[in-house]
Amino acid sequence: MLTSILEATSLPNLHPAIVHFALAFLPLALLLDLGSLVSTRFRSLQHSVTGLYGLAALGAWAAVLAGERAADGLVGVEPSIQAEIGRHSDWGHYALYAILASFALRLATLVVAKRGSTAVRLVRTLSVICGFVALATIGRAADFGGGLVFRHAVGVDPSALAGSEGEEYTESTEQTAAGTDAGAPVPESDDTEGPAPKEATPSLELPLEISGSTTILLPGTLEDLQFEARVERLDFEGTIELLYRYHSVDESNSLAVVMGETASLIQTRQGSDEVLSRDPLEDLAPEVTIAVSAAGRHLKGIVDGHTVTHGHASPGEAGSAGLRIRGTGRLRILELRIVPIGSQ
Repeated sequence: MLTSILEATSLPNLHPAIVHFALAFLPLALLLDLGSLVSTRFRSLQHSVTGLYGLAALGAWAAVLAGERAADGLVGVEPSIQAEIGRHSDWGHYALYAILASFALRLATLVVAKRGSTAVRLVRTLSVICGFVALATIGRAADFGGGLVFRHAVGVDPSALAGSEGEEYTESTEQTAAGTDAGAPVPESDDTEGPAPKEATPSLELPLEISGSTTILLPGTLEDLQFEARVERLDFEGTIELLYRYHSVDESNSLAVVMGETASLIQTRQGSDEVLSRDPLEDLAPEVTIAVSAAGRHLKGIVDGHTVTHGHASPGEAGSAGLRIRGTGRLRILELRIVPIGSQ
């Protein structure tokens, strides 16, 4: 059903549509709630105000769920954007909690109604305060969401951006330098302005034959990062773990990928493993890129650009990154890439 709805619209997902329910119901509920405090003309609408808060809470809850699904459905997200997606999600949750608090306080007025008008007025005042807090948090969440779309084009169909840029690029490449024949190559100049070339990521050709467990730790420490490993499995069977915020065997975090079975985000504290999330994994190609993104409390396991598991945990302290490979057989590590992520 969800697929049919999306196919009938131009929306990439339902999140941008559902979020408008909370944006519509909350200000209306807040306006009527505030009016009932200062004027007796609005007091006949008390049950309607409670219902509007309830609809706003329902809309916010649906928007949060749709947003999480949309975020996990993104493919090939740049590491630097993961932190902004996490902040947008956090503020969306804060807004939901504030709206739920307003709704709960409105329901509480039904309980305290028998205790006199003073108690009712106090609870309704608290409800209005929570409503304004919710409105502010929605604005903050909307600011981050707008930045994701309009600054980073997250969720935007790439084909919609390729048209004008592609035409401009084609026209510029057909230009020739003065004094040269049409079609001849344009001589390079040190004065030509243009984007700086991207720094190449060094590749590896590290063959390993595993029988048991092997751990490789990289130098340096980071707190928020995206750590990627491109590996080629020859005849390896077992588990590849991407370690991050690693301090010791007893204090670490990891993304554990069991070949063709599961992907799990694991937090180890005092030697005890806690599985933050675990999701099934389809059979992998012989050459695969496995990545873990840690942006604040948001943790994602990514395989070939697709989010396969998503968990949450307190950030903790910065630590090392590395690989822990358990199993038997041969594989090659083709590339290791660490990208720091700013979470502030």
